[in-house]
Amino acid sequence: HLFTSPTNASEVILGSFSNGPKMWKDENGKSMKESQQIEAPTTLDDFTKFIESLDESQQIEAPTTDIQTQVGETKDLFIETDAVYAHGYINDNGFVVTEGSQATKNEFPSAQQHVIRKREELIKLGVLQQKVDVYEFTRDYQFQTPSSASCVVLGRSSNGWAEWKDENGKPLNETQQP
Repeated sequence: HLFTSPTNASEVILGSFSNGPKMWKDENGKSMKESQQIEAPTTLDDFTKFIESLDESQQIEAPTTDIQTQVGETKDLFIETDAVYAHGYINDNGFVVTEGSQATKNEFPSAQQHVIRKREELIKLGVLQQKVDVYEFTRDYQFQTPSSASCVVLGRSSNGWAEWKDENGKPLNETQQP
């Protein structure tokens, strides 16, 4: 499995936000931060800039454990607001928003540039199709994380682990165990 950052990998494996550069250790027990002398992002803006600066050659391969065993398979997750209803599920590659789900038509000031670009890309690809007051997913679409999916659906910055809920209304971060 490929991830865009150490934090993204640890988020999926642990089922909650964590500081990936401090969590991942080398064979000598040193964290990535210690061994590579990298500066770990401490704010949402810094983290977003860090993610945007990565290219495919910098993606990190996760440990060879079965992610389904680590976080369990979750079906029928949803986001519901006054404006949109979206549904999806976690899989081995991240998070899938399913066909028929809705995304808000408007972007909010908190929407980061990478979210705006992803929404524009999905519109151009025909994955998001404009309806009267919303965009609709014309097919299932694979995202790398629950948060990247929720940001596109909601048109703003969001924590997918808190936004996606199960049939009992419990957020993903409460239902997924590492």
